[in-house]
Amino acid sequence: MFFFGITGDGYNGIMKPFCVRWCKSVLNFCKVNLAWVKVGNKFGYAGIIRNHLGTFISGFADWAMTEDNHTVVLMSVMSGIKLCKKLIIYNIVFEASSPLVNIINTGGNDLIGVSNLFYVRRRIFEELISFSYSISVINMEVNAVAQAVAVLGTMLKHYKELNRDQLLVYVQGLLNLDQIGFPYVYH
Repeated sequence: MFFFGITGDGYNGIMKPFCVRWCKSVLNFCKVNLAWVKVGNKFGYAGIIRNHLGTFISGFADWAMTEDNHTVVLMSVMSGIKLCKKLIIYNIVFEASSPLVNIINTGGNDLIGVSNLFYVRRRIFEELISFSYSISVINMEVNAVAQAVAVLGTMLKHYKELNRDQLLVYVQGLLNLDQIGFPYVYH
C-alpha cells in the first residue's frame, strides 16, 4: 500500500492499545488540572489542585452560561488562579487537554472569535504576574479527574470549592491511581 508517499507496509488496520499516565509536578510546584465539558446545552468547568507528591489539595467546579468554548476555558483558568491565590500557592503548572497558551496569549488574536475576550485574557496575565507558572497540554484520558469534576460543574447552580470528601468515590479512586502513577490504557 502506498498513499501520499507514505508506505503502509506492516499496518494491518488494528490499533494497538497504549498507556499514558498523569505525572506529578516538580518539587515545590502544584499542578492545576483544568477541564471543561458540554453536557446537553450546558458547559461545566473544573480544576483540581495537587502538590508535587500528587496529593489532592483542593478543587473547584461551576457551570458557565455561555455557548463559547473559549470563554469557558478562560473562566476555568481564572478560577484556578483565584483559588491558588486564596490557598497561597504561587508555584503552579496548569495542565489541560487543550492548548491554553493559544487562548490565553495576549500577543495576538490567533484564534478566530477570541478578540472579544481581550480584557479577560489581560486580567489573567495581570494575575499571573505574581506566580511562577507554566502551562502544559496533556491527553484527555490523563485528565480524567478534572473531566469528571467538570461534569459535576454542569449540575451546580454556583461556583463551588471542593474538598476531597465532596468528590464522588470513583473520582477519589482516580486521584489515588494518579498519585501512585497507575497508567490509563486506551485504544
